[in-house]
Amino acid sequence: MKHLLAALVLLSSPALAELPTGMKTITLNSATEKIVVGTVAFAGSGKSRSIAVTMQDGLFKDHFLSMRPFKCLEGIKFYCHLPYPYTWKGEITATDLADLEYALLFVQKEPTAYGINLWHGIYYKLSLAADGSMMGDLHELDMDVLASPPPDGEMRPIAADMLNKAAADGQWLPHLTIE
Repeated sequence: MKHLLAALVLLSSPALAELPTGMKTITLNSATEKIVVGTVAFAGSGKSRSIAVTMQDGLFKDHFLSMRPFKCLEGIKFYCHLPYPYTWKGEITATDLADLEYALLFVQKEPTAYGINLWHGIYYKLSLAADGSMMGDLHELDMDVLASPPPDGEMRPIAADMLNKAAADGQWLPHLTIE
């Protein structure tokens, strides 16, 4: 039994998961909705993949909020895409999906709220399945950390302890899938 459990742990390890290749669909999900918001192209071979995310422009509406342009998905809340504005590699490995997570940052706001506040950030923490698909759960984040450029050489200023896993029932689209 002990050996069987050890084998199951090894088989579920992200290091053994297959990295995706080609074009995959990005979907935001709730218990009742699935909204295709874009695609991600995975290129390369070996232990890493370069990524290129394209959001579905026609789905997002243009808004000028707090003196900045945003493209927002409108629903019971607005999810405004926040492209990561600083230097990054644009590459993932089976154990490091952060660059893809950074490409999928959002800020949420109530439809009737004036302006936008970066402390209402959305970060989908991704996990890689054995078949190369990915799932992310919504984490809340104060994105004021992105208000100014990070120090030279620090490409990922969002630390794990800044992320707060949100209760799925309190969010409009608490899950993200890439398939």
